[in-house]
Amino acid sequence: MLGRPVADSVIDHLASEISVFTERHRPPRLTVIIVGEDPASQVYVASKVKTARRCGIDSDLIELPSSTSEDKLLDLLARLNLDAGIDGILVQMPLPDHIGQQKVIEAISPGKDVDGLHPYNIGRIASDSPHLV
Repeated sequence: MLGRPVADSVIDHLASEISVFTERHRPPRLTVIIVGEDPASQVYVASKVKTARRCGIDSDLIELPSSTSEDKLLDLLARLNLDAGIDGILVQMPLPDHIGQQKVIEAISPGKDVDGLHPYNIGRIASDSPHLV
């Protein structure tokens, strides 16, 4: 099976659904956060942002230096969680060693957890409950 045609089909389907949503409301907004300067992560994040935009999702990229403290990242997530104009949050992993990955995952509101890694969302996935993940 060729991956590109399948991916294009999924993206086209999502773009159609997002277009309908946008007509009724507003474009959904995704905020992607990357901490550090890892070249592979930066390429991966750029691809995520490009694909989101192709689907009709407004997306923002927040690039933080690897010296960013855990508290600063958690404060940023708290602000993004409260921002009604942001529908999804994605924190690119891995994080620098001094930042607790699980703490960061749990700081993202389950309703904005694009990766579906928050314990609440993992439980909903495991129990096959309706979810947005």
